Amino acid sequence: MSDQQRVLIIGAGQAGGQLALQLRQKGFVGSIILVGEEAIPPYERPALSKSILTGNQTPEDLLLRTAEAYAELNIELHLSTRITHLNLQTRQATFNNNLNTDFDILVFATGATPRNLPLPGCDLPGVHLLRTNKDSLAIKARLAEAQSIAIIGGGFIGMEVAASARSLGIKTSVLEAGPRIMARSLPAFIANKIAALHQNEGNQITCNAAIQGFIGDKNVSGVQFQDGSKLEFEAVIVGIGVTPNTQLAEAAGIQCDNGIITDARGLTSADNVYAIGDCAASLLSRYERHQRLESYQNANQQAENVVASIMGNHKDYNPVPWLWSDQYHWQIQTLGFPVEAEHWLLRGDLDSDRKEIHLGFRNGKLSSVVSIAEGTAASADVRILQRMLEMGIQADQTLLSDPDIKLKTLLKQSG
Repeated sequence: MSDQQRVLIIGAGQAGGQLALQLRQKGFVGSIILVGEEAIPPYERPALSKSILTGNQTPEDLLLRTAEAYAELNIELHLSTRITHLNLQTRQATFNNNLNTDFDILVFATGATPRNLPLPGCDLPGVHLLRTNKDSLAIKARLAEAQSIAIIGGGFIGMEVAASARSLGIKTSVLEAGPRIMARSLPAFIANKIAALHQNEGNQITCNAAIQGFIGDKNVSGVQFQDGSKLEFEAVIVGIGVTPNTQLAEAAGIQCDNGIITDARGLTSADNVYAIGDCAASLLSRYERHQRLESYQNANQQAENVVASIMGNHKDYNPVPWLWSDQYHWQIQTLGFPVEAEHWLLRGDLDSDRKEIHLGFRNGKLSSVVSIAEGTAASADVRILQRMLEMGIQADQTLLSDPDIKLKTLLKQSG
């Protein structure tokens, strides 16, 4: 490896920041150029829908490192900056200030953009999207004044924002266009359990909500439905998913399909060009398909995987997807792809054990897990189940679902 190599990372979010830092930690001695559109250094995003809104954390708490730390590591950090053009033949990138930089290795960590609802009134002040630190602080400021809000979309982000707002004493309503919440992530019976937890906290959930537009004069004041009815709110947060930022990659001729296509090592269709994080549709060897994974785990692990490739220690990225979501005092964790499970078994009981773990099976094998627990009460069990899935261990289903039998024992016996 030459100390003259130049690595350009486009996107200074969690994935891009982790990649830059890990390159140095693993001994990379070449140049690292990290370019991000936001005004602050890379930070972790999960708290944006939770503890930032409730005031339990500040943006500074989320930083991977301070700006000074990047300088000390000889990482060239460009904030409030965009790459406007790439030439993969000459290996040059142009910034929005018309400066150029050369590179030998390119990594896309461009993330994703939240989808808006292209409806009348969607541009009214008080209609918010949530993706960045700036978005979260704007919503926090609005929550400090609002008595009632609407969240459009009943996915994980929407339900986290709803829990945060309700915990602040704000009248909160979730408006979901589909027949139930969390349809992309969870089977109906588990989603219904989570909906009940929210309703017990006073959160209103309306499914099959057909919204015609937003009403208001200088600020949003409510939502109008297609049947002519209206509901008044002082703020609206739209959380209906994201679109991967692939424009720059597509313009450079790189293969994309709902994300930048990569192999299991993170390589795109262009030589020495990688993609990581929310923008990457990576080959998941375990599941034999390309898929984007929008999670904290994926941002960190894909960065680690591409660092290994750049350093010459190639390995295939082969995760069991994991994510968590804090809602009120409950924590929901998932492993695998729960909506693909064919049948389910229950381990434990939320009322008596403070946790319950749902075990999903496909083709007769454990394939996914969903836990609902008070705080982190289920975390140790989820970690063991993740290890079992990673190792391909298949314990007896009756034993797996028996809460009196320790999962650690099953892991040892099967391993």
